[in-house]
Amino acid sequence: MKNKIIAVAFFSIASFSCSSYADVRLWVSSDTIDGSIGGRAALDTHCDTDSNKPTVAGSTTRAFISVDGADEIRDMATNYSIPTAEPILRSDGVTQIASDFQALLNTGVTNLDNSVGTPTLVWTASSNDGAVTANSCVGWTATGMNLATRGDGNSTSISYLDVSSPSACINTFSTYCITYTSTATVGGTVSGLSGSVTLQNNGADDLVVLADGPFAFSTPLPVGASYDVTVLSQPVGQSCSVSGGNGTVSGGAVTSVSVTCSASVPSRVAPLPVFSMPGLLLLASIMAALGVYYRRGR
Repeated sequence: MKNKIIAVAFFSIASFSCSSYADVRLWVSSDTIDGSIGGRAALDTHCDTDSNKPTVAGSTTRAFISVDGADEIRDMATNYSIPTAEPILRSDGVTQIASDFQALLNTGVTNLDNSVGTPTLVWTASSNDGAVTANSCVGWTATGMNLATRGDGNSTSISYLDVSSPSACINTFSTYCITYTSTATVGGTVSGLSGSVTLQNNGADDLVVLADGPFAFSTPLPVGASYDVTVLSQPVGQSCSVSGGNGTVSGGAVTSVSVTCSASVPSRVAPLPVFSMPGLLLLASIMAALGVYYRRGR
């Protein structure tokens, strides 16, 4: 039996995700760069155009690297909407590197499940917890006498981000890259409700709503996925209809679905026929004649 989430007034009592709905892959670039590539935008382009980039529909690809204090590896989930609850996979989409994004930053306590992969040395400018180090080639804009922190793509321990031996920015190394699909919730507003209504999205993800106000299904959908909000069960004495319930997730949360409820129109019962006195006499005559016919037939 499907789990049902009870929504009361302006909040949902419970919200959870039972399975993976986004695709997050961490991999090593084929091409190498020096420290003067040109900052975050150029780093992301480097990864997005690399031959090792996996093919994932509707995905975004960025360099998995620290740039400065406002753009560290540990900030990337927030800064770039990288899903945090999904397993982190290799480029093959099968081999798990870590259970979720936070596990990538926790190798000081627990090793990764598997290494990211070769080549061995990659630029990171990060400590093992994803914080930017003092060595980042001046935000990846300079070479000269500057240094940058490197990681080991074959390691599952803290050295996967920091091998503790920075290299001169004039040298060239690969980078880690992350390819991911973003997700968004689907919801909207219920109005006119008296009682409870059960909604579904794409024929599943039951959501029981008990009062007027905003609602959102607990299961997020990937960007590019279709949604179809329908009423599974109506409130007693009411009928609810959905408008704006079909569409495609294009970016942020869908909040445009409208569920409107109103009193049900009772079904009409056909009245019994009313006969006048002449009509009753005629009916009695017919019934009597039929009775005579029936007795004669026997």
